Amino acid sequence: MSFDAILGQEIAVHTLRLALRAGRVHHAYCFEGPAGVGKERAALALAAALVCQTPTAEQGACGACSACRRAVTISAEPPRIPQHPDVVFVGAALYNASLKKREKQGIGVEQIRKVVLERERYGPHEGQALVFVVKDAHQISQEAANALLKTLEEPRPNTYFMLLTDRIGELLPTIRSRTLTVRFRPLPDAAIAEILRQHARDPSLAPLAEGSAERALEVADAEATARREAFADAMRSALVAPDLATAIAGLNLRGREGQELASDLMFVAHQIAARARALAKTDADAAERAASRYSAILESVRALEHHAAPALTVERLVSVLRRLAPPRATRSAVTRTA
Repeated sequence: MSFDAILGQEIAVHTLRLALRAGRVHHAYCFEGPAGVGKERAALALAAALVCQTPTAEQGACGACSACRRAVTISAEPPRIPQHPDVVFVGAALYNASLKKREKQGIGVEQIRKVVLERERYGPHEGQALVFVVKDAHQISQEAANALLKTLEEPRPNTYFMLLTDRIGELLPTIRSRTLTVRFRPLPDAAIAEILRQHARDPSLAPLAEGSAERALEVADAEATARREAFADAMRSALVAPDLATAIAGLNLRGREGQELASDLMFVAHQIAARARALAKTDADAAERAASRYSAILESVRALEHHAAPALTVERLVSVLRRLAPPRATRSAVTRTA
């Protein structure tokens, strides 16, 4: 994988290439931006350039030697980590099988001590560089951060850290202050459409992806699309059900996970947003109701992302959406505005 494979992030890629050319790669970066916009790809491209046996000034990694190929090749079996011994992934629950204390949420101190601190003491196995890629760095616990700080601030020679986050506001200040931030923007629709074409998916779905390649592929997945459309139909029915109990029963929320529900709700939100835009010039009242529903759904999605109870969160949302329904709403009318 080279920097050329990273679409829509010209500024971030240019920054990293300049650092490589000048021989001034910072020892600790924070790659900050939305999920699914190329942060991990950029981290692996930079890692490959750092461990490459014959790096080039323009491309970084040569793409031909064993070192840079292994740096970007992820193992098929868990834990899914690079095959190069000097490119080390760190992430929540990534090494549960080998940790004494299972990490339910976040990156705990045991993982930092075992995967980072013990490994960092010995330097690169193959002599070029040792690179730690910390996925979802905002999930580092306070205790783990305290253990990591000195190493993050003053690592051994040829040791590098790349912290990836889509929630920069949740990254501990003590961690953030010890890194150099490289910002990744939402991908333009043209880049998303190209990624969908590369995966033999419908490029017309790009506007639904909110600038995220990860979300684009989720949206374009046939099984997931069928599930989301069924959920959207159930939500429309819930809004015109005779009472709240009937509305909730029709959603069949039992056993649903928060992450999946958040994805389904965002699908509904996109439908509502598209309808609001279409109504803006012809029916201001309907557009305003749609905008209020959109805001209510986003609030519930944020709650689910912060581990709120899935069923209870959606039940509350349905209650709010029903109150936002127009007087004497009919199913067809709600369908038009939702």
